[in-house]
Amino acid sequence: MQVNEIFSSIQGEGIYAGVPMTFVRLQGCNLKCPWCDTSYAQNPKEGKFMSWEEIVDEVVILESIPVEDIGRLKRWVCITGGEPLLQEPELFDLVQGLNNEGYKVEIETNGTFLPPLWYRLVDSWVADDKTPSSKSPRANSNWLGLRPKDQVKYVVANSDDLKFIKDRLFEGNVKVEVIVSPMMPSEQSWLQEVWEFCEQEGLRFSLQLHKIVWNNLKGV
Repeated sequence: MQVNEIFSSIQGEGIYAGVPMTFVRLQGCNLKCPWCDTSYAQNPKEGKFMSWEEIVDEVVILESIPVEDIGRLKRWVCITGGEPLLQEPELFDLVQGLNNEGYKVEIETNGTFLPPLWYRLVDSWVADDKTPSSKSPRANSNWLGLRPKDQVKYVVANSDDLKFIKDRLFEGNVKVEVIVSPMMPSEQSWLQEVWEFCEQEGLRFSLQLHKIVWNNLKGV
């Protein structure tokens, strides 16, 4: 598998914001979104080749502090990119390997591929449904109909994006947790407008905490 980086940090967004995780960033993406904050992971010919077994071993090393020393359970692993589903079926092997080691797995995807047949092996999927301001393809609608513990995220930059969300969710069969995240950085007035939209529509408001704390620093 082509890997960009593996590191431990804290999840900055979504329903697990604030939760310690080890991140496996895979290399290569089928999109070139204008606002991408990980453009260094787009080119599939770059990065470092690692077998799925080597990736699992590195995660285990990063998580090697004995549980009894700090009073915690093994953490989550977030597989992100790039676009992880470009590397299926190796991704399937990696998820199984992490499951066998006792890790919970979250996978972030741009949603342009169908959910794999083995999607239930993943504890939580996060599909990024692109809004009109991103000028990128929106996610396949099947991602909206997965499980309550899965997530569909919308990064919003203007009122047209908010209208897109309402129209999108009106299509029905929405079972997942819907995340609305203002583009960062944003003016306070826009943050407040998105806040009020989420309150009115019963949706989850999410700021990208890692950008607030670390700006756009790589490896956090």
